Amino acid sequence: MSDRILVLGATSGIARALCGQLARQGHQLILAGRDPDELERMAVDLRLRYEVSVLIESFDALEFDQHEPLIRRCVERMDGPLDGVIFCCGYMPEQVKTETDFSEVQRTIDTNLTAAISILNVAANYFVQRR
Repeated sequence: MSDRILVLGATSGIARALCGQLARQGHQLILAGRDPDELERMAVDLRLRYEVSVLIESFDALEFDQHEPLIRRCVERMDGPLDGVIFCCGYMPEQVKTETDFSEVQRTIDTNLTAAISILNVAANYFVQRR
């Protein structure tokens, strides 16, 4: 049985490797990220290599008001219910920047923590309602 999995931050290094493994196992994927051209290149490659369904969605982790609509769109686009959400977004500035510019610290917290809590909370609510 193939699961339908949303991968957030899909163009990150760890996400690319994970998407390859998931596609190899036959899972249907939605790749979400900020670079639609790169997402499309990844999707084409995964479709050709593994003959799986791969969709793409635009996603910026820092656009918190778009988290719920994203989950809703993904559910509508998949051939069946969403089975999993994987958060691979991240931001890691140079240490010296965080020592001199608090906005870099704030962006790091917002990307790596707040965004994860926000989108995964929306996803968790979807999974609870789906039970």
